[in-house]
Amino acid sequence: MRYIFLLLIFFPCATKAQVDSLQRTVPFSTDSIHLTAWNGERYVPFFIKGINLGVSVPGTYPGELAATAEDYQRWFQHIRDAGFNVIRLYTLHFPRFYYELVAFNESNPEAPLYFTQGIWLEEEIPNYDHDLYTLSSLFHQEMLANVRSVHGDTVIPQRFGKAHGMYNTDASRYCLAYLMGREIFPDEILNANSNRPNVTAYSGSYLSISNVQAAEVFLTAHMDSLIQFEFDEYSTMRPVSVSSWPTLDPISHPEESYRQEDTAQIDLSEIDLSNAPGGVFISYHAYPYYPDFISKTASYRTFSDELGQNSYLGYLTDLKSHYQQLPLIIAEFGIPSSWGVAHYSASDMNHGGHTEREQGEGGLRMLRNIKAANCGGGIYFAWLDEWFKQTWITNPLETNPGARIRWPNFTSAEQNFGLLGYTDTVATWQLIDTCSSCRVKNVYAQPTVGDFRIYLDIEPVFREDDTLWIAFDTYADDRGEELLPTGDTLQYRSEFLLKLVDGRAELYVMRSYDLFGIWHGTSDPDQLYRSTPSSSGDWRLVRWRNNQPDQDVQYIGNLDITDSFRGQSSKDAVVIDTNEIFVRIPWTLLQVSDPSQRVVIDDNRSTPQTEYDTTGGIHLEVLLGNERIQTTNRVTWPTYILVDQVVERDKLSYQIMKAGLPTLPDFTLARVDNFTVEGFISVANTEGVLSNDEQWDGGEMEVVLRDAPQNGLLQLRSNGSFDYQAQPGFLGHDSFTYSVFSRGDFSTPATVNLNVVSSSSSDVILRVGPVPTDDVLYVYSEVEVDRVNVYNSVGQLVHESESRVGDFEIDVKGLASGHYIVQFEVGEDIWVRKITVK
Repeated sequence: MRYIFLLLIFFPCATKAQVDSLQRTVPFSTDSIHLTAWNGERYVPFFIKGINLGVSVPGTYPGELAATAEDYQRWFQHIRDAGFNVIRLYTLHFPRFYYELVAFNESNPEAPLYFTQGIWLEEEIPNYDHDLYTLSSLFHQEMLANVRSVHGDTVIPQRFGKAHGMYNTDASRYCLAYLMGREIFPDEILNANSNRPNVTAYSGSYLSISNVQAAEVFLTAHMDSLIQFEFDEYSTMRPVSVSSWPTLDPISHPEESYRQEDTAQIDLSEIDLSNAPGGVFISYHAYPYYPDFISKTASYRTFSDELGQNSYLGYLTDLKSHYQQLPLIIAEFGIPSSWGVAHYSASDMNHGGHTEREQGEGGLRMLRNIKAANCGGGIYFAWLDEWFKQTWITNPLETNPGARIRWPNFTSAEQNFGLLGYTDTVATWQLIDTCSSCRVKNVYAQPTVGDFRIYLDIEPVFREDDTLWIAFDTYADDRGEELLPTGDTLQYRSEFLLKLVDGRAELYVMRSYDLFGIWHGTSDPDQLYRSTPSSSGDWRLVRWRNNQPDQDVQYIGNLDITDSFRGQSSKDAVVIDTNEIFVRIPWTLLQVSDPSQRVVIDDNRSTPQTEYDTTGGIHLEVLLGNERIQTTNRVTWPTYILVDQVVERDKLSYQIMKAGLPTLPDFTLARVDNFTVEGFISVANTEGVLSNDEQWDGGEMEVVLRDAPQNGLLQLRSNGSFDYQAQPGFLGHDSFTYSVFSRGDFSTPATVNLNVVSSSSSDVILRVGPVPTDDVLYVYSEVEVDRVNVYNSVGQLVHESESRVGDFEIDVKGLASGHYIVQFEVGEDIWVRKITVK
């Protein structure tokens, strides 16, 4: 006998319950692959698509944390628009960060930004003995300050090089995890271990570990201390991790030629977190080009992706196989859009030498590799180009670090990881010379904060078989090479020479001023590192030596050249457009070591220090065929200390990442809802099932019903609003489940719990009841029912009836035992209810 009873009555009254206790206590946790978010009944895994937020804006050092409230407001929206879902902080920011993040999220509750809070481990203290345990007290105090600040519960007195102030904004509900420490150096690990050979285990309140070495005990203990402090003080806990990098991985790498890259290790794979419901995850800074074993290990080189051989994917796969029970998050990855290459990779994802387009495409490729290796996500490095950064290969070409923050070095790999860069808005074009009877009609120059630019008007058009020379006299009138390679004499002795011919652009340096091999100490004796008077015509292509053992050389003087028909890139030094030629040369390639003060390299190799000179500007000489144009005076530019001539800009890599991030897993968090019901309820969309749900990638959300209520009728709309009516006489628990559809994917289902505490006495206008002797549904309605559909548990339509009014029967004797959803179409309304056929 089948028994089904459905009805519809009208009487609005409902109350929505508050956030459950576990969401407050342990809002985030971990499984073996991902970090997870509590949705009210289960932890739901998500893939991190994060961004490292450095805030060293031009002209500042990282310790200044100089980003303004307006910067944060702009960046948060821009980060959200790009599709990132997590911000990583390396250290504590000023209170304005936490205030502005909460304000942003409260204005965008359906698409909040979460953050991981870094706990900085000091590395520069007086008389530091490079033993981790020496830093223990400072590390603990920093942890306390950070946790209190995240909860808006402290005032930090002014301190040098660190954030301080009144922290009264509780941002903890948006704190996804704590990521403690930094890239620890091998000697810090080795010293900690050798000084404490008997420290091999730790048993804490929440975390324990055994059969390890002292450095691993140190890190486990500090994570445990953080968990305990936050729970004791604020009754909450969340995932924790410590920062690591391949240099410290627990895998043997015999292929590594620099043994210091494989002498120390940190292995937390056997940590016992059974008492830590917030969980622990493993965090690595991992790039394709460093250390060398990532490129050289034969087994890694067997891996490939859709773009070809990829040893990076091989390494990530190997690393994750070691950490099978813990999530592995790649907390730094990316490639820079610099002209210079500091390190090569077998996958061609090198440490530099990329255009902005290649940078964005490489970032997406790496994030796909991270996903393919079964990691829980990645955090892209970095948001901003940071001028304070140094790169080993460009260090000898720059003056003191204090000047580095005042100008962008486009050849420096470390400075050009950002998705945002800066454009000079003050520099203007200077007309150098004009010649109405020459093919080169006009010559313009523009010194900017980051490069020296030249613009030429040419008639008729520049042909591929033409040869154009541009000579640069960068300093000292009485020094420089006076002969071209052709034997022709220059008007001005010059240090550099640009040659354009046959679709090539080649930058040469005079022999004595050639710095090739300067970092490795492999330069020839006649490379004096300074300009000298010369009439030899001996010019050398500008080259950089990279890895010494492998004799890697970048022929950086072979500049990128294009025309207006092929499109342009951020690394193009020469663009030819019909009657125009545009040239831009980064200052470092002209050996201007500090353009903010017009300082050039003028070294004396016999002394241990590097000497410099100040230039009055640059003389230019342009030669085409038998014609030549030269400047009467040096092209000069004002010196400056304060950086106020640049504006922020999106690099093309930002746009590439923005377009590609939606192709990687996004995350929609559908949370459990709880309503107390007194009769019929009608819930508006502002209080509906979507009101506490989140789409972390900023996508639109629509509700899709998964399972109907058993003891009442439901009308659920795509915007999250719904109406519900319990059957007459029913008191107790009823429920339905739904998923959120966004960006082509469905969320994990969430339950809507309905606690029916009273029944309505209003008139029934739709009722379905049994006929005791027949396998039929009996329907009575005072309104016209346009259609009745019956669906089985997998969504297949098993019965449909056309429009009816009044009494009618539905034959259900052919239905197998199980659960069904009956759908009534009444005008524009659709009502559903679950029935059970026994």
